[in-house]
Amino acid sequence: TDFQYYYSGSDLYPSALIGLRKDIRLEDDTLWKKIDMNPERCRDMVSHIDTRALGLGQYPRGFSIRDDQGRRIGIWYSIMTALTPVSMKDDHTAVIHTPAVDTYLRYERDPG
Repeated sequence: TDFQYYYSGSDLYPSALIGLRKDIRLEDDTLWKKIDMNPERCRDMVSHIDTRALGLGQYPRGFSIRDDQGRRIGIWYSIMTALTPVSMKDDHTAVIHTPAVDTYLRYERDPG
């Protein structure tokens, strides 16, 4: 309840799921999709990320999102290669780019 949630990628198999503290605003000009979260929806989204990633030999992880001062401003769940930089504006707005659109596709093309 302390976070506002967003996801990137497809609706069925998101490439990343983030939760930002409610006092932090996500920059408007992004491809993140806002979602009203509840425990069942969270389990489903995490399960879909896990299914997609594990099917490609990848292992999703949870991370803390920290600002440039090291303060925890949110949480992140994705495979390791889906991570992106985070920066803060002076007005408590987080600039977080979505992971690359080929987050999963690159593993389908790579036979190794």
